[in-house]
Amino acid sequence: MFLKNISIKWVAIGIITYMLLTVIAAGVLNSVWMAGQDLAGLSQQQVSLMAETSPFITTWSAVIGVLATLFVSMLVTQKSNRKDFSNATGLAVCLTLFGILSIYLHPEHAILHQLGKLFFPITLCLLGAYLTEKFSTNGV
Repeated sequence: MFLKNISIKWVAIGIITYMLLTVIAAGVLNSVWMAGQDLAGLSQQQVSLMAETSPFITTWSAVIGVLATLFVSMLVTQKSNRKDFSNATGLAVCLTLFGILSIYLHPEHAILHQLGKLFFPITLCLLGAYLTEKFSTNGV
C-alpha cells in the first residue's frame, strides 16, 4: 500500500540534504546577523539571548526552512522517478516528526511558529512534488 511505494533511500537522502542545507544556511544567517550587531563587551549567553529574540533571525530562519523543504521535496520527487507523491509524503512525515522534536526543544517559540512546524511540512512537500510533476521535462 502506501509504505510499499516509499523509497527509504530517497527519503533518507532528502532528510540529510535538508539538514545540510538548513545548518549551512543558519550558519550564514547567524554570521550576517552578528556582523550587523554591536557585540562588544557582551557575554556568549547575552549574544545567544539576543539571537533567540531577534526578529531578523526568526523571520529568515522560517524562510530558510520553507525554501529548503520545497527544494528537497522537488529533488526527491525528481530523482526518484516516481509518478506518485509517496516519497514527498514520506519526507513530509519525517520533517513533521522533526518539527515535533523542535517544539519540544524550543517551547519558547510563538504558537503560530509552533503550528507551522506541524502543518507546513506536508503542505510544502506536496507542493514541491506537484510543481516537479507539473513542470517536469523528462516525462516523469
